[in-house]
Amino acid sequence: MGFPTRVGRSGYGPDPINSSFPRDPRKQLNGETTGRLMLWQLGGIGLLSPVAFFIFGYADGTLYGDSHAEAFQPNGGAWPSVGRTSTGLYTFGYLATYPDEQGVARPLVLRGGVVVGCTSQVRHGQVELNGDKHSGLVHVCDLTGSAADGERLFVVLW
Repeated sequence: MGFPTRVGRSGYGPDPINSSFPRDPRKQLNGETTGRLMLWQLGGIGLLSPVAFFIFGYADGTLYGDSHAEAFQPNGGAWPSVGRTSTGLYTFGYLATYPDEQGVARPLVLRGGVVVGCTSQVRHGQVELNGDKHSGLVHVCDLTGSAADGERLFVVLW
């Protein structure tokens, strides 16, 4: 399984076992323990690895897109839908399913995100995912905490 479905620990096979014990534990690692730790780390990386980003902005009354990339669209694809609801509040959405490497439609499940400003304007914000886990809201504020638009905003999703 690949994107958009994330591989969990069980996707990496059974736990390793020692075929022999270390002769000198001060110089040799226990393969079983080390192997198990590595597999759990690989499984956990899928929870926090970015799977998508897009850069967009709002200037002079116009919402525009700059660039985007998604792990579940490795050969390029359509932009996520992005809209402006009010000052400092934007919506975004991806399709509910994307094909995996075998062409089987898999549900897209985003787990979180972050937004930062990319210009001299100081902006910060947060990403709030909707219940469908493939769309959400982007809240943007200035330094005082007031809702503010951004000329260029970078959104990373995992």
